[in-house]
Amino acid sequence: MPLFLNKRQLGHSLFDQDQLLTENSSLSSTFKALAETWISKPEIVVKENVLYVGQREYAVIDPHSKGNVEYIASDSATTCHIVVFIQPESRVVGLSHFDGCNTEQGVYDLIQQMDLRCGQVAPASTQHSYDVYIFGGFQDTKGYSIKLAKELFRAMHASTRNIHVKVACVFNLNSRYEHGTCYPIYYGVGVNCDSMEIHRVRCENKGPMREVKGARNFIGPKQMMNCYDNSSHEMILHPFSYQHQFQQIDLWLSQSDKFLLKHLSTSPEQEPEDFVPDVRQSLMFIASNPDPSLTIFKENTTLRFRLASGFWQQC
Repeated sequence: MPLFLNKRQLGHSLFDQDQLLTENSSLSSTFKALAETWISKPEIVVKENVLYVGQREYAVIDPHSKGNVEYIASDSATTCHIVVFIQPESRVVGLSHFDGCNTEQGVYDLIQQMDLRCGQVAPASTQHSYDVYIFGGFQDTKGYSIKLAKELFRAMHASTRNIHVKVACVFNLNSRYEHGTCYPIYYGVGVNCDSMEIHRVRCENKGPMREVKGARNFIGPKQMMNCYDNSSHEMILHPFSYQHQFQQIDLWLSQSDKFLLKHLSTSPEQEPEDFVPDVRQSLMFIASNPDPSLTIFKENTTLRFRLASGFWQQC
């Protein structure tokens, strides 16, 4: 099925052109006009009753399965991209945080989960179309952002569903300059689960077991993971094993913050303040848990968390 922008069908060849989102693109004026209505939005802070979707994760939620969740959100995206899918009739929302690993499979899995939930909420409808909102990346000199943006467009174009791009605040359209250095405008995105409003957000609480998820992103499996169970209203953390060892981890842990920032980030100058502390916590977890299947995921058990007084507690 095709991908649409302002009811205009986009051809697949556009996603192979280096100028897709640049000033010389035939579509740049449309992308820019759509983005301008979003980049001026103020940032809000969300803390409690938040379904936080981490890097390389996705979740699908709706008014019937949200429990006490008020926002589904993600942040800390520099070269990463946060993608929101909304099915207006059923009010099903999907949110994912892409980092460039298995992008095509991640888009496919998210849409499959959207289809499944839409079928449960609105079983009379057999064909769904989706509105999509894409945020993230900036004009980074290494080209990570534009590469991921194009991967996302290709993957969505390959879907069997009609997908309508409502905004793409990506690459140069998500860039601001401060003292000659380029930064993203949108680091975080959240959707109000009642009003369906999309906000630029900063998340004060990023959910449970951040160090475990960080370890997974370093040396665990590369596929996107679903982090929410609609039937039980629980956050989930699937068991995983390391795909390889983190060599000389004690030496890494002895390095300065500046060294870790330089060598473990795709965009050292743009990272939020909690990047290095999070990295250290994840490296410490790896050092202390050489085999998480023995210490964390005993008997290959999925970890589950429920909202209690605004925050996720392990079941």
